Amino acid sequence: MPRALSRYWIRVRGVIFIGIRTTV
Repeated sequence: MPRALSRYWIRVRGVIFIGIRTTV
């Protein structure tokens, strides 16, 4: 897995996690 893609996935995961926490 490319390093750029890994960094992008971590950022997306953080946004989704925050979104779920805000929704709940």
